[in-house]
Amino acid sequence: MRAAAGRGWWLLLWVGLLVAPAFAQPTSSEPADVVWESAWQKKGFRIIPYGSLWADMIYASERTHPGAYTLFVFSRQQHGEPAFTIDARRTRLGANIEGPPWDEPAEVRSGGRVEIDFHGNFVTENKANVLLRHAYWELTSPTFRVLVGQTWDVVSPLLPGTLNYSVGWAGGNIGFRRTQFRLERYWKSPRGVTWILQGALAQDIVADFPTDPGVRRESSDWPVLQFRAAIAWPSLHSTDSVTVGASGHWGESGFDFLEVGPPPLNLPPQDDVRIRTWSWNIDIRWPLGERAGFQGEFFHGSNLSSFLGGIGQGVCPCVRRPIR
Repeated sequence: MRAAAGRGWWLLLWVGLLVAPAFAQPTSSEPADVVWESAWQKKGFRIIPYGSLWADMIYASERTHPGAYTLFVFSRQQHGEPAFTIDARRTRLGANIEGPPWDEPAEVRSGGRVEIDFHGNFVTENKANVLLRHAYWELTSPTFRVLVGQTWDVVSPLLPGTLNYSVGWAGGNIGFRRTQFRLERYWKSPRGVTWILQGALAQDIVADFPTDPGVRRESSDWPVLQFRAAIAWPSLHSTDSVTVGASGHWGESGFDFLEVGPPPLNLPPQDDVRIRTWSWNIDIRWPLGERAGFQGEFFHGSNLSSFLGGIGQGVCPCVRRPIR
């Protein structure tokens, strides 16, 4: 395979180990007694722990970034040497939480989820910190959902099936995780067609220039707005539904440029710079059977580094403008 932008030939060998421990999240195919034995219950609350032990052994003929998984391949002139990595930081632990049942209305359910892995910041690979993936509370029913906490973005909700930890981020798959207040509404017709509306007020994340001492990053004074509208209808070939959605987001990133910018423009220091971030997106998921299907997404936008869109670029430091 030839890497993009003349980065040369490269080879990535992956050997993975995925072990489902005894406390793994139960599935509907398990007997009822196994499901109940794996849960903790107290005063109406039900906590279902789950997790996976996951290790990788990787040989790359040319170095990739960051190494334990691949966002991009370094140029041959910069890092053309091979690399070998053994890593277990994507080991994952979590718990689904079910709240006490409601008396009225009976179909309303409360619950939540907490999930971590070990891809947090570290000094050496064997001293990795915990990374918070999900932490949220939700209220659900057949017609609505209210969620508060950190989870996946509303926009572009699909994830490709891949062994790579980064699931296509910074390589064509947009969308990440962030703290949000989300509302969802569902309408289902007698013929099985479901209309879906989703919206969220999300935390403003500024991803650019994290180590540049001449730039101070600032969150905006208003949240990032996310929205999605979708339609789902029964598939002729599968028990899953065909789903087509359109989504987008609108927000801004803030910076204080404390020093003169890089050449050739050498822009002067500038305070309280606000740069717009936006996108519009299309997603489609079409099952072709119980074991096969098609899914894909399209996106277009600007300043998408915090959404891991494009190749992870957000703001150009030379002109202090968003990258499209």
